[in-house]
Amino acid sequence: MSSETDQEPDSQVETRSRKTRDQHQVWLDGGKALAADTAACVRFFSRLPLPAVNTEDNPMSPPDFVRIARAAPLAGAIIALPQPASVLRSVSLNCRFWPLRFS
Repeated sequence: MSSETDQEPDSQVETRSRKTRDQHQVWLDGGKALAADTAACVRFFSRLPLPAVNTEDNPMSPPDFVRIARAAPLAGAIIALPQPASVLRSVSLNCRFWPLRFS
């Protein structure tokens, strides 16, 4: 046996623990990246000047459309949410939308 084969089992154990640690880090970084991508989507689609949400987010740079594609549905929901809320508020205040009478 060569010295390389003697070290192989130890390196496999270290690689497994490193992979597990990396998976947890990817999960944490994925949440930060999703927040940054969602903020970039909201900035792009609504033109609202949102501040930076974390260190991965740069409001002055143009969005990377390949990266922010996963956050587009969430950003759409965030942008569209105030519309039904304002309609429900108007209905609760007995504002009439239709029919309009001009008399």
